Amino acid sequence: MVEPDGTLVSFAALFATTLSFAETLAVQGVGPGTLVAVHVPDPIAGLALRLALLRIGATVLAVPRDFVTGPGIPGPLRHVVPHSSATGSADEIPVTPDWLHPPRRVLPVSGVGVLVKSTSGTTGLPKLRQFDEKTLLARVRWGADRRGGTDGPTLIGYGPASSPGFNHSLRLITDGHLQAHVAETPQATLQRMERLGVTTVFASPYNFQQLVQAASDGATIPTGLRRILVGGGSLTPTLAAKAEALFGAKVYNTYGSNETGSLAHHRPSQTPDLPGCVGRLYADVEFRFLDDTGHPSATEGELSLRPPPDALPLDYPSGLPLGDADGWIATGDLGRRLPDGCIVLSGRKSELLNIGGIKRAPLVFEHLLRGFPGLADIAAFRAPQGDGMDHVGLAVVPAPGFDADAFRRFTADRLGPLLPFVLHQTQALPVTEAGKIDRKRLTAEFDLQAARIPI
Repeated sequence: MVEPDGTLVSFAALFATTLSFAETLAVQGVGPGTLVAVHVPDPIAGLALRLALLRIGATVLAVPRDFVTGPGIPGPLRHVVPHSSATGSADEIPVTPDWLHPPRRVLPVSGVGVLVKSTSGTTGLPKLRQFDEKTLLARVRWGADRRGGTDGPTLIGYGPASSPGFNHSLRLITDGHLQAHVAETPQATLQRMERLGVTTVFASPYNFQQLVQAASDGATIPTGLRRILVGGGSLTPTLAAKAEALFGAKVYNTYGSNETGSLAHHRPSQTPDLPGCVGRLYADVEFRFLDDTGHPSATEGELSLRPPPDALPLDYPSGLPLGDADGWIATGDLGRRLPDGCIVLSGRKSELLNIGGIKRAPLVFEHLLRGFPGLADIAAFRAPQGDGMDHVGLAVVPAPGFDADAFRRFTADRLGPLLPFVLHQTQALPVTEAGKIDRKRLTAEFDLQAARIPI
């Protein structure tokens, strides 16, 4: 692994750190079943702490900070925090410099450690899923078998505490390849990739776009790059082809979820421009669609899956299996199957914008408006009005030359009178730890905005 200052950290050093952390945590009273949330931002220390907690059998909460004390979390809960941000609360465990010492004893692997992850929570209350150690390892192997193994130093372009960030860190440990995280700026990240000889990138759509833009503006082009895998959102063929031309690497769009793991990947530059296309699902994943009444449909509706059971988590805190009695799991993704077998998703069931009874996925509005001149980025969200009705919220990131009045006219012409909308100009779209657009946060920001721009 690589420290922010460029210092390399060997597996032996990471393992020793994990053991010393496990020893110190045990002295602090942490053991099998203890509920613990880690709030240490350093990616290497955070990973070692989570691995240490799993080793001694704790239940590790890998959920958003503002959710760890919310509904569905049983108590009592301990918080591991940097000593610099400790408040003195009795439920805190401050990490101090003396935690780093040669292990005095080797605590055995308990075999009962559990990692609790959450769905993104961008559209409502996150759902909690628990993974034991066998499931975590099976999930890592599942993804590697279907997407191919890494072949050298790899950049992880996700928040280190996010679900994909943790998964990819485990994968790189088991693959035996160096892993690096993003630097303070995209330009610095590209320089780091060149210095380390990075061959593979796992990235969220947000971080991927940042790297492409920086490279387009003249930043360092990593010469060893061979493959970029982008997960957590769809890519346009245009952007994928641009990245392939810049980096000389193949770009893949991946699809999966916390509940089901890796499900599909495809190369957008080689496929038609179909917003939401995820490619063909892997052959060993059974799937079907459910219509509005919950009945199976052959071609479209909510995607329901029955993946192999060895990599499936359980519900938390109930510990019950996910899905129905026959093993089917409703994903919440809406889509359709094309004649060639490709799956095209139109959005999340919980993200649908209901505008005066007309229901549309945010992706529909984003694809329709994205090509406007001077528009750097756009995201659609729910914009509640004072009368209890919702309008289409459009968060726009302007580039030089953006004409807001012209954009209003352009948008009104394409949406028509039945879909009223409001603009929310911002310098950057908010994203979650996993790099997905945080639409819930956009709605909250819109509510707090003093001056709204009604259309």
